[in-house]
Amino acid sequence: MIIYLQFRKTKQKTKERSNGNLRKCIFDYQKLKGRIVEKKEKQENLANEIGITKTTLNYKLNNKIAFKQSEIIVLSNLLDIPRDEIIEYFFTLKV
Repeated sequence: MIIYLQFRKTKQKTKERSNGNLRKCIFDYQKLKGRIVEKKEKQENLANEIGITKTTLNYKLNNKIAFKQSEIIVLSNLLDIPRDEIIEYFFTLKV
C-alpha cells in the first residue's frame, strides 16, 4: 500500500520538515465527526468526557492543533471505534 501525504504550509508548532520547508499534514475527520454525532450527539458532550474544552476539540477536528496519542486512544474507547479502524478515523488524509 502506498500512502501519499498532502502538506500545507504553516507556522504552528506541529510541523514537519519536507525539503527544508515547514509543512503540516492535513487529516480528514469527517468520519470521526459523524461517529461523534452518532454516539455522543454533540462535540461538547465528548469534550467534557475527555477533559478538554469544546473549543479545543473543535480546533483538533479542524486541523488547527494535533490530537495527542493518548487522546486518540481515549476517543477510540469512548466512541467504540475498533482498533483496526483507528487509521480510518484519525489518519485519513484530506484530498
